[in-house]
Amino acid sequence: YTETIIKDELEFGVTYAETLVESYDISTLIYASVEIVKRGNKNIKIKILGNGPTEREWKKISESLSCDVEFLGYMSYKKMAAYLSKSDLTVNSVVKKSAASIITKNEDYLAAAKPMINTCSSHECQNKVEHDRFGINVEAENVRALTDAIIYLYENKELCREFRKNARQVAERDFDRKNSYKEIVNLIND
Repeated sequence: YTETIIKDELEFGVTYAETLVESYDISTLIYASVEIVKRGNKNIKIKILGNGPTEREWKKISESLSCDVEFLGYMSYKKMAAYLSKSDLTVNSVVKKSAASIITKNEDYLAAAKPMINTCSSHECQNKVEHDRFGINVEAENVRALTDAIIYLYENKELCREFRKNARQVAERDFDRKNSYKEIVNLIND
């Protein structure tokens, strides 16, 4: 599907890919896009992949504001992976009260070798982002912090290159099921 996804070479694509439910913080991502547009950053485009019970509400909010957010809906895994591969940045956008930690979508983001902005409050997830240096942690539900992080990474291509390299290494080392499942079996056997 990669060749079917047309992206302007000046576009800096920010992608969120997951089910659209209350535990994921799409509204902060939408309001961050409003701030990005206000600050004159016309090349930063936010793509929301997925569907769910809150989709209609969030679409309505984004349509009422001056932002650059596109809802692409549900798509097959292979097509979603192609979108991630064309992205420049991924966002793990989770509300403060969520009990989520390292969700499977993070594995897809890392496998696509993209820098990640993480808003998940889980110490396990935050520590992974910091220790393995594949992205930036920001406070959940904080529009300014998310806006600043997106623009910071947009303006820091060299850091993004480092994060991409690290993300792919983490995916191969920690989330390749051929290896990670063996470690689980060994742990159980021990």
